Amino acid sequence: MHRALKLRPMVLTALAFSLIAAWGDRIDEGLLDHMPEVIEKCQAKGYKNIGVLTFLLQQGDEASRFRGAAICSNMPQRVENALALKLKGTSPELMLIPRAADVAAKRLNKASYRTAADRERLLDLQFVPAWGDAKNVKPDAFIVGKVKSSKDRRKVTVSLGAFDRNSMFDIVEFDVPTDRFMLADLGQGFSLTKGRVRGVSDDAIFDSVESDIEKTEGSTSDASIAGFPVELTVYYGNDAQVTKIDDESEGSNNLALPEPQPGQNLTFGMKNTSDKPIGVVLLVNGVSTLYEQEGEPEELNKWVLEPNKEYRVKGYHQKDNEKYLEITTLTEEESVEKYEDLGGQQFAGLIHLYVFKTIDADEAESPKFTRSIGRLSRPVRTSKRYESLRELQQAIARRSDLFPPGTRPLAGWGKEMTETLQEKKLGETTLTDTLIVRYSKTKPE
Repeated sequence: MHRALKLRPMVLTALAFSLIAAWGDRIDEGLLDHMPEVIEKCQAKGYKNIGVLTFLLQQGDEASRFRGAAICSNMPQRVENALALKLKGTSPELMLIPRAADVAAKRLNKASYRTAADRERLLDLQFVPAWGDAKNVKPDAFIVGKVKSSKDRRKVTVSLGAFDRNSMFDIVEFDVPTDRFMLADLGQGFSLTKGRVRGVSDDAIFDSVESDIEKTEGSTSDASIAGFPVELTVYYGNDAQVTKIDDESEGSNNLALPEPQPGQNLTFGMKNTSDKPIGVVLLVNGVSTLYEQEGEPEELNKWVLEPNKEYRVKGYHQKDNEKYLEITTLTEEESVEKYEDLGGQQFAGLIHLYVFKTIDADEAESPKFTRSIGRLSRPVRTSKRYESLRELQQAIARRSDLFPPGTRPLAGWGKEMTETLQEKKLGETTLTDTLIVRYSKTKPE
């Protein structure tokens, strides 16, 4: 079953991978630094089996929430991986329960840990442990947490705690400076161009973000993305859709579309309004329209848009460059059934557009980056039981450069179509603009 998005470029060209130096994810670095303290606390409590649940997100002075941004649901995987990497010995005292948040959401109606009764229900569930030969185990405790971003988005505070059958308590809290790649995880689009500043520094980007937040607070009018280097038009069938500011997000680069009807095809128009070629990564439900890749945007192949040319994107192009798969909206029932396959809480119902520009010698030094320990692409997020902790640690290390060796239709995979692409390289690039568009609010109960 495929997630459909039609991709048919008029003269669309594919960009091969640029050479990128390693750069550590700041939240992951903080988790790894503080994880020994978490492990020590859990061991002192006598816990044997622990899982990690969905994180809360608080944006500025807004109320905390469990949904609305990818970071809520990718933090549990990042914490699990940090825990695994910091456990020691061939038979550690702690056993990890993998993907506890996802399992709990499937087994319990409206799973939550807000009340004592909610927490009791969670602790009564049985889970398959991450390694070894035990069939099922009950958790002794769950790790929980919150990510709070400052109102200007320049700083993120990560808080970790836990609960068992008798208590809920805090363990550790740390701050990290936000960067452009964390902004998308927080559900915040941005445009360096709109800030009318030179260079590619994060400071310039955050100046633009802060200005956008101030200008759009409380606004629900038709949205404009004037100044954004790509004019993006979303079509349902042959009809161009009008975007509005997303009432679930903040910032003028967070837009929303009307809900599509079942059976409609989604296509895209893209026009580079700048005076130089740019690279673009266009994701639907977290999957790139070019080669169906998943992962960090900077590591994916990119569409190359020439200046002042219009392109039509009609689906997911395959690596043989001779066919693509259409993107077609599903029925409400199919959307619920395939919700997790279509991006789940992180990506279902969202379109992400990332713009990369070539680095010029006179521009500010651009940040370098790597995959984080938590953001593993769907093909490697397996439910496989590992024979030992060591095997799990090796698997995480291989996939990360941080270490050496209410129901509405969602878009789904459609028909296979024929299309041939040409490839073109753009050189070394850096992320300068991000646009997030919500096309569906589907969230299975």
